Amino acid sequence: MLVLILTKGQESNKIWQLLRCNVIINKKSCKKQTKTPIMITGIGIDIIDNQRIRSAQKKWGNKFLLKILSKEELKATNNSIEHLCGAIALKEAAIKALSKLSIKPLSFKDISVGKHKEVIPSVSINNRKLANIKTHASISHDGNFTTAIVVCEN
Repeated sequence: MLVLILTKGQESNKIWQLLRCNVIINKKSCKKQTKTPIMITGIGIDIIDNQRIRSAQKKWGNKFLLKILSKEELKATNNSIEHLCGAIALKEAAIKALSKLSIKPLSFKDISVGKHKEVIPSVSINNRKLANIKTHASISHDGNFTTAIVVCEN
């Protein structure tokens, strides 16, 4: 996050210089501190047809779902098809986002999904080699489709 404190009379080119250099001016001491730039290391997106998941659930029941979701994740969906598809899409998107960072292929069990503060979708990585990766996630529903996106940064 970039914070700038402006005083009257500052020239606009100085402001743009600060923005380009990603510099934060500390309010108390007014000292310049350089912030480490954020590096996006992966982006993954997935879209799911909710009907396909509903059909698979009817045909194979929880046996199918437990190959993708943990018991806790399955319980958290409250049998809502939208929540179920959101969790599956989120895992797929996370695997895509993390695929170039891992030497061995990731499985659904390497990734945990949930909600941060009961609202914001969250992704946790259960892999020591990828423990320093921070993730940002979003889920959207429209009609019979659910989409999820995951952005990874170091």
